[in-house]
Amino acid sequence: MQVLTGIWVTAPLAWMFACCIGFLAAEEPATIKANGKAWTLENDILKAVVLFQDGSIDLTSLFNKTSGKECLTGPGNRLLFRHGIDGLEMKATDGKWVLGSVVVHDIKSSGRHWGKSVSVDLDRPADKITVTLVFEVYDGRSGLRYGSFIKNDDSRERVISSSDILSLNVPAGKHTLDYVPWQTKWASTTKGLEKAKRNCLLRYADGDGLAILPENNWCTSLAPGAGKGDPNNPFLFMNVLAGGDEGVRIFTNPTAVQLTLFPHERSEYFWVNLQPFTGDALDGRAAVAEHFRKSFKYHDPLPQMEFQEYCVEYFQNDDMARKHLLPALAETGMDRWQVTWTWNGHFSSDAVEPKPSFTSNLPALADYANSLGIKMGYYFTMHSSPTVPHRVNSYGWGDGGDLADPAFVAYKRDRVENVLIPKFHCTWQMIDLGELWLNDTPTAYSHPSDNVYRKFVNLRNYMTDMARKYPDHQMLTTCETENPIGATDQCVSLMLIGENGQAGAYKRTDGARGFADVQANLRDSMNYIGLMPLEAAVQVHGEDRGDPQPDMFTTQAVYASLLCGCSTYYSDVRRWTPEQRTFFRRFNDWRKSPRISALLREVAHPLAIGEDNTGPYAWSYTNPAKNEALLVCVGFGMIPADFSPRLRTLDDSMIYQVNEVASFSDGNDTPVYRGAFTGAQLKTQGLPVKLGAGKSCASAFLLSGKRE
Repeated sequence: MQVLTGIWVTAPLAWMFACCIGFLAAEEPATIKANGKAWTLENDILKAVVLFQDGSIDLTSLFNKTSGKECLTGPGNRLLFRHGIDGLEMKATDGKWVLGSVVVHDIKSSGRHWGKSVSVDLDRPADKITVTLVFEVYDGRSGLRYGSFIKNDDSRERVISSSDILSLNVPAGKHTLDYVPWQTKWASTTKGLEKAKRNCLLRYADGDGLAILPENNWCTSLAPGAGKGDPNNPFLFMNVLAGGDEGVRIFTNPTAVQLTLFPHERSEYFWVNLQPFTGDALDGRAAVAEHFRKSFKYHDPLPQMEFQEYCVEYFQNDDMARKHLLPALAETGMDRWQVTWTWNGHFSSDAVEPKPSFTSNLPALADYANSLGIKMGYYFTMHSSPTVPHRVNSYGWGDGGDLADPAFVAYKRDRVENVLIPKFHCTWQMIDLGELWLNDTPTAYSHPSDNVYRKFVNLRNYMTDMARKYPDHQMLTTCETENPIGATDQCVSLMLIGENGQAGAYKRTDGARGFADVQANLRDSMNYIGLMPLEAAVQVHGEDRGDPQPDMFTTQAVYASLLCGCSTYYSDVRRWTPEQRTFFRRFNDWRKSPRISALLREVAHPLAIGEDNTGPYAWSYTNPAKNEALLVCVGFGMIPADFSPRLRTLDDSMIYQVNEVASFSDGNDTPVYRGAFTGAQLKTQGLPVKLGAGKSCASAFLLSGKRE
């Protein structure tokens, strides 16, 4: 293993990386302008028009400002909603709606302005239904988020048996669809899609594109006691250019959800995101990443390095933690200790006090961790209940309290807010182990046909509400939340990510059940781009109980860890050598240094993934002024990687000085000047990169630009 020395010690090298002074190009704030009963939503890349007229409401325009083209010019149907309620069909354009209140407001969270929102109330007095449509447009280059709430104005129950959530009359034309047919692996077709469940990029031959991103679940529990979810039956399906005059149609799956509205109940329904873009598939996926950064409110997206003692539970002991674990985490510059299951007893325990074998004074232990700069987080399931006994050897699927019950969610929230956060300094909560099972008994808050849906909505709203109230607090949902441990088909979904949230997959994707190595971690992170927020991606090291995980202390591994929201390490820190500790510390000092951390907080733009997402990989971060960028390249294999990634986000007219931060191609471990290039050269021809073979096949490049 080659240990890096001075290349990550930034202070002595500051003179080599002096920042060029440039005007920081601020994002244009999103706007919503009313003109009578029409509302125009606009930001840097899109302009959309919503019109209410003659008892109907319509999305009359979705304009891609980058390409200068209207997205809605096809012959197919265009419809903001269609609901089948008690056998009646209610459509957005049937002329039977009365315009109610319209509210425009700023979208603010975590001390930041994110965009603008308009909500439009539509009343249907004769049928005693009110639909509220919500349109959100975000600052800068993000897309449009559209959703709805439905209110039953009657004194009897109403059943929504089926719905079209959104239909768009996009043109057919010569096109390519990039989509995810199953879990996370991307595919492409020049035909159409029928009953797709995941995101889709619609790309035309002229470079114009539209990303269609329904906030769907991964699988639905359909039978009580079955102990599994069904990934073939999500809540939503999507047809895209599926034949005839059909453009885009997103519709509910009645097998998975038929929502019953109680008397005078107002319920959240589904959300869809639309992101115009131009370019190829990687450009489209990067555009989606821009949108997710804002729609999920990632206010501090610096990649994190954290520790979890699952597989090495002997650190779940006060004495061991003080003597070994916490000093090692502080020494190496780690960010957080994720205290895993059984800290409070059973892995599905409802207790909020630690078991005696862990510690008799968790507040003091948490104080000590914080004094070393280590944040604390805890595994704490949401479904466990003191009134429902757990089955022997049960992992919790089908056990515990019903998350469809708002009162039960409020009870769990109370325990987090009044104990875990104030007493134990909790900044992270893991939600795990199959919590979204079907309850087949009608209750005062759900019916069998909507029980699982209500669980999803309540859980996501809990996570988002907590993120808004406690900006330093993050929620992690695992791939076992929708489908229990032991299931082959596990994944995560947009509907199970709260604002500023994490979602772990760790290689239980596309039939590759197992535990990740460095390349699998990086491959999964690349797949997240355009599918789920990259900031939600979690890379794992050592969960297979191999300790330390092979290649954990290599440049490949640490550079790969930059392409995710969090890297979690499962390891016996007592076995880390002085050289390995120094390696981690240098990397973490570099990662947190002002200039590098500022770049790492920008949205990662994928540049190269190799054949079938096997590498070599390249991605970049560019500041708003485009006078600074960081390029990261990682390869795998026995032979050197030689490629020229095109840096697509630079300014054509600038001259960029390029310094290689870590070079292994020539054995030099100090920054190496690689030359001056115009932005136009780097965008069209790319930067020639040669990576050495083996475990050191990784490097990074800092670019400083100025105008001639």
